[in-house]
Amino acid sequence: MRFHTAADWSALLLSVLLTSLTATAQTNNVLLSIDSTEVVAVRNKSQIKGSTAGTLKWDMTQMTLLPKVLGSANPLHYANFLPGVTTSAEPNAGVHMLGCEDSHNDITLNGAPVYGASHLFGIFSVFNATHYPSADIDLHPVSPSRLGGNLDMTLPDKPEEDNSGEFSVGLITSEGTLRMKTGDKSSLLVSGRGSYLSRIYGNMLTVDGNHIDYSFGDMNLSWIYRPSESDRIWVDAYCGKDTGAMHDAATSAEVGAGWGNVIGTAGWQHKEQGYALDQRAYYSRYKCTGAIDQDVFNIELPSSIESCGYKARWRKEIFSAGLDAALHRVVPQCPIVDGKITDITGMEVQRGIEIVPGASFSGSSGLRFTWKAGAWIPIYVSPDNGTYIRFSPHASAAWNFHGYGKIQAGVSLRHQNIFQTGFSNIGLPLEFRFLAGKHIDPQSALCGNIAYGLDLAHGMYRLDFDVYASSLKNQIGYGGTIFDLLNVTYDLDSNLLKGSGLNYGASVMASKRTGKLTGWISYSYSRALRHFEALSSDKFYPADHERPHEIDAVLAWKLNAWDFGGTFVAASGTPVTHPDFLYISSGQIIASFKEHNSGRMRPYIRLDLSAGWNRIKTPDGTGGINLSVYNALGRENDFCYRLFFNGDGFRYGYLRSFMRFIPSLSLFYKFK
Repeated sequence: MRFHTAADWSALLLSVLLTSLTATAQTNNVLLSIDSTEVVAVRNKSQIKGSTAGTLKWDMTQMTLLPKVLGSANPLHYANFLPGVTTSAEPNAGVHMLGCEDSHNDITLNGAPVYGASHLFGIFSVFNATHYPSADIDLHPVSPSRLGGNLDMTLPDKPEEDNSGEFSVGLITSEGTLRMKTGDKSSLLVSGRGSYLSRIYGNMLTVDGNHIDYSFGDMNLSWIYRPSESDRIWVDAYCGKDTGAMHDAATSAEVGAGWGNVIGTAGWQHKEQGYALDQRAYYSRYKCTGAIDQDVFNIELPSSIESCGYKARWRKEIFSAGLDAALHRVVPQCPIVDGKITDITGMEVQRGIEIVPGASFSGSSGLRFTWKAGAWIPIYVSPDNGTYIRFSPHASAAWNFHGYGKIQAGVSLRHQNIFQTGFSNIGLPLEFRFLAGKHIDPQSALCGNIAYGLDLAHGMYRLDFDVYASSLKNQIGYGGTIFDLLNVTYDLDSNLLKGSGLNYGASVMASKRTGKLTGWISYSYSRALRHFEALSSDKFYPADHERPHEIDAVLAWKLNAWDFGGTFVAASGTPVTHPDFLYISSGQIIASFKEHNSGRMRPYIRLDLSAGWNRIKTPDGTGGINLSVYNALGRENDFCYRLFFNGDGFRYGYLRSFMRFIPSLSLFYKFK
């Protein structure tokens, strides 16, 4: 499918959305009479509430209206369609907000960090949309320990009043959630998912003609207790595991990997008039082991990260304070070739401590102007016992034009002590983390943004504009390749590119938030530039995930017993470094490459469609059937540039997506 055809699809989605702006359904308005004054309010039936300048609240109960990717609703997948969030190609498991790296974002589960948030390279996420009713997405947070945005999945605010549940059975996965009342003030939630992707789609899951064998499974267990209207106590646990394997016929190599998360949180919230206290403790572990087994060598690539911590937030009227504390244990990727550790430093185990106190004040002047200012003080003890004390101030202000929109602006200085890298640089499971210290000092970013939002027709429609920029210090890239892992003197420092960065861009989004047809369309211009001293003294290069131009469209249409949905993306290709020449000499590959990230892949274009029929009714519940198609245009999108072997010869070329026109059928049922 050529680009102009995809553009036609984009124009179609745009015209449908804009046409719907003229059709206002009176049945969706709520009329309230107060004496002789009539106030008109609108029910927001959209999947999202809020604005891109603040916190977007995503209603997971509305996810069924969007296309179910391979039969499953994925919050991280849909987040990629928000303005300012760069679309990730199929193997890219990362989330890139406002030009930031995947590791810059704070992806959390009830406040606990999630270091590997995706299944199947980003197609599925570790978040079960039926277990967690809402997600908070903030593109401009004031984070105590991250440079980028925040996405947090949250549990229900109150215990279940009755026993209920839901399940779905599809061609790719099956999943189910039970909500059980355990008392007048408590409830228990249990969820589980499992995939059998390769059994049905095995012939379609191929990379360069090689079949992929893949599966995943995960479970959630949560307990919620409300001893009073002012108090909420919860315990939440998650565990998940992925396995993947492939036989590379060209090299006669067996390639495999296993990775997974274990996460647990416990928290207490107390709220009164003008006062709130939120405390939670957490444990999070991510572990990955990759392996390449060939006739002449065997490589193992183990890595892991563990964090246990405590978070507290206290607020009383205009004053708020917080404290984050965490202990990290990290094992950076250490190649083991033929049973021997090749890293010149041996198997490195890093331990670091973070303590971040902070406080802020907020206020207003009349009904139009509001402001907030404060600071975090990050204190970090590195693995080599170095102590770093930083100051992270932040300030924001907003002016409400009352009927003519609201303008907001913010500036902040942020710091981060955890790095992520690897020879893929696209968020694959084989990428690994390491702590600031002997390899490089902590990261920092000076960030600023200006946003404007306007509600139309009493909030039925909304326009959002956002402009942002950030200057980053102590950024890294990975300059090595998989062949460097075979060296008997492998050294992480020699493969790291160190430098600075600059992110800037702008976005506009038009959304319709109520009625039978809801959704949004957006355009984003985003630059993510990196400067590395080892490559140039003064030149900036595009980051590996950069897509300067991107158009996103999301539509959901409810028609009686039918739910129709569609998502569309057209984005610039990501950068790539092309080879200048390569040849074999004495059995070794000799290669020379052109300027770093000077080329680009083809534009990324994808259309997903979904249709759901909700007509199954029983005395105990309701159900239906969902049919979805992933990549309905059947486009072979490029996702990396690699070395291909062909008999005794070889060549460099594009490796294209194995996810072409994947249909899925699932049966779902909800009961009480």
